[in-house]
Amino acid sequence: MTRLFIILALALAGCANVSSPRTPAGMQSFAAQNYSRGVARSNVDIAADIIDLSFALENGQRLPVFTRFETPVRVGFVNSAPRVLRQDLQNLIARIRNEAGIDIAAVSTGANINIDIVNGNQMRGVENKVCFIAPNVESFAQYRKRRSDPALRWENQTTRNQVLIVIPDDATPQVMRDCLHEELAQALGPLNDLYHLSDSVFNDDDFHLILTPFDMLVLRALYSDELQSGMTLPQVAARLPNILAALNPRGRSAMSNPRPATSQSWANDIRTAQNPNNDLARRLRSANSAVNASVSFGYGPTRQGFAQYLRADILADHQQSGAAQGFAQTYDLFKSAFGQNDIHTAHASVQMASLALSAQKYTLADAVLTPAIASARRHENATLLVQLLALRASLGDATGNFAAARNARAGVNAWGQYAFGNRTDASNLLRLAADLSKTAAQ
Repeated sequence: MTRLFIILALALAGCANVSSPRTPAGMQSFAAQNYSRGVARSNVDIAADIIDLSFALENGQRLPVFTRFETPVRVGFVNSAPRVLRQDLQNLIARIRNEAGIDIAAVSTGANINIDIVNGNQMRGVENKVCFIAPNVESFAQYRKRRSDPALRWENQTTRNQVLIVIPDDATPQVMRDCLHEELAQALGPLNDLYHLSDSVFNDDDFHLILTPFDMLVLRALYSDELQSGMTLPQVAARLPNILAALNPRGRSAMSNPRPATSQSWANDIRTAQNPNNDLARRLRSANSAVNASVSFGYGPTRQGFAQYLRADILADHQQSGAAQGFAQTYDLFKSAFGQNDIHTAHASVQMASLALSAQKYTLADAVLTPAIASARRHENATLLVQLLALRASLGDATGNFAAARNARAGVNAWGQYAFGNRTDASNLLRLAADLSKTAAQ
């Protein structure tokens, strides 16, 4: 059976050769942008989120005290780094300085946050993660030697003096950039992720890849003069209302809408469903359980949509009709909850536009793709952008708008290098998208 949709799969992302300091000719990267400040939701709810982000680790381990840097933050690379990554770091530091008000700068020596670009296989042999951070070490070599040292455990910290960020050298340019955003933010402040957050990188659903206005507000609050390392949870909680009232006027009058805490069983189901090493039946069973729990416990569109999306993704190679229905339901849920210009909706738009193209519903495909492409650009997600542009090229060919098709293909080729680290995957993506319109014409 001919595949009817493009799956948002990072499996396309090849291993980039990032050893060269030069940016490949023709490769696009994101320029510095100005982002809005403030968050239009209740400061009461934001304060609760900040506590949950700051006093626990992703594994559920509670942290006894609040920690942050009490000195100016200086960031540097341990060794060489690709030029595009260095520019991404400069852009990010400028944002943190301007939006979060933190005294932070890039340096060549004397850093207290060190970024080590290391051999990917060696890194994964130590930590099976995309990237990670560790306190009180300055290089991956030091971390390997001292990995079992209690001084490197976050629950033993009372302040932050040195933090290491480790990124694999075989990651694509975009994945390296994504690591910079989340890991640098975690090096500065929050160490936890929360599945219920719809507006943050501190969520393992990976819909957001760059720091959001919410994330910057969290960092600005955590670096308020009213807080300091060593404070307990009640001490921080007592100060947050005044801090947020000053920093986020939009949240003073917003109605509180607390979201139910995510159960451990739901999180376990999600991880089981995500793991490609598990058999299909087990993954699908876990995904169904997560979807059902999302509805039963009133988890809301962020978690329910993620679970539905994951279930449809699992079905895609085995039950296309069920997958198509699941993707359409997820698109409708996200669009209803967040609007057509939201990044969640943009992710689901890949499959929705694919289905529309396959059914020769070209007006619908255009209506889905136009806001999604703008959202992918605004949220600096090149991997999502190239998939949407590939579909735009297919739509142009199918409707005779060949100029639009050429422009979209040029965009895929330019952004594909940033997204995938090579030209081959971009070409494969264009062929896959072209097959959709060919199938529809048969």
